[in-house]
Amino acid sequence: MKNAISLLIVLALILCNSRMQAQYGRAYSDFWYNYIQHSDAQNKELNKAAHLKQKQVLNADYSPSELTYVYDTAGRVTVYKSGKTEIRTSYVTGDQRLSTAFYKKGKLIERDSFVWVGNTLRESYSFDGRNKMFNKQRFTYDSTYLTEFVFEKLKKGKFIEYKRNVMEYYPDYSYKKITYYKYGKPKYFTVFDCNPAGQNHKVEKDSAYTCVKYDVDSLGNKIKISLTNEKTYSWKQVEYFNKQDECIARKTYDQKKNGELLWAYYFKPGKKQEITKFISYKGSKEYYRVESEFDAKDNAVASATYVRGKLRNRHQNSYNERGLIAKTEKFKKNKKTKEITYLYQYY
Repeated sequence: MKNAISLLIVLALILCNSRMQAQYGRAYSDFWYNYIQHSDAQNKELNKAAHLKQKQVLNADYSPSELTYVYDTAGRVTVYKSGKTEIRTSYVTGDQRLSTAFYKKGKLIERDSFVWVGNTLRESYSFDGRNKMFNKQRFTYDSTYLTEFVFEKLKKGKFIEYKRNVMEYYPDYSYKKITYYKYGKPKYFTVFDCNPAGQNHKVEKDSAYTCVKYDVDSLGNKIKISLTNEKTYSWKQVEYFNKQDECIARKTYDQKKNGELLWAYYFKPGKKQEITKFISYKGSKEYYRVESEFDAKDNAVASATYVRGKLRNRHQNSYNERGLIAKTEKFKKNKKTKEITYLYQYY
């Protein structure tokens, strides 16, 4: 359960992005590396201001326990090393990747290249260690939004369409329908509409139903309500916004269990949208909770984890004079169990 909750927190960090960013596909499917890219993109300006060149993480929670990050002068990650794995990235402009190369034991195993037109990703290609292309992706837009995504892979010397997603929108560019194709045939679709009161929306085995609508609270702040029904689950997600239109809380309910609350996220307003509190529930009762504390500079200085209301462990972070994390201390029942240290080099 703890690992599942940790994954949900990581997903929240990634999914709490703008909708345009969410539309960009990724040629390489390494979830952890995509999380690194997202996390460091949030800290790019801090890295740049600190003239950060390299960061080493010692005694990390992951295996292997030593990680190395190399940055360019714009604060972007260009090299990530973890044990025998190394990932090298180059950029076009901003956070737009030109290429990402993946090495194992110093040997190239995959290289992904990306083609941009302005701010939109139009094509991406994947090559193996012998520089042979084995898949490619294509992105089609109207004036602003993604309307079609096509994934092709090499089979018997020819590229064939493996997957294709076609997006349809309402005039306000909220989603209307997404159709998912496999090998050129429609396999599944999601419709986004809100039926009149009392009218049921039957969910077939090859479809899903999502309704997105908006309301306001007593102070006039926006509330976004999303209802999603699939064959295996039915969820309602409620997002709360402040006057600056920043998401400050998100709650998810299980509609198949009479609207039982499943989990809730609370965010610190601002550019990073840091999670201040996460709570998961069992039978409408709190099961797991993580709370974080921040200093005046928005640094996460402490966090505590509770299970069924009892404190299980806590973390404390300290920062150096450049605003970069220097040390993380972990405690269980007031006993220090681990210390993660961070070493830096600067330009």
